Amino acid sequence: MGSDQATPKWEDGSGNVYADLEIENADKLFAQAQLGYQLWQILQKKNLTRREIADLLGITPKDVSHLLNGRFSRFTKDQVLDFLKRLK
Repeated sequence: MGSDQATPKWEDGSGNVYADLEIENADKLFAQAQLGYQLWQILQKKNLTRREIADLLGITPKDVSHLLNGRFSRFTKDQVLDFLKRLK
């Protein structure tokens, strides 16, 4: 077997995948993703049902599904911050 395969090339990322991909509003998207991930982690630790989460956060079960599936962009930064406050 020869070593004719090209060596993969990579470069270190900045830590913000949105900025690395040159996506508009990269900082805002990254901050929103970080807040959403913190929310997701707390919800996982609390081991609540979807109905309990919906009642606690004041959202619909469908919105709970969006949160648990990482679709944080469906919520504003203020909504996510409010959710975090409600979980304290």
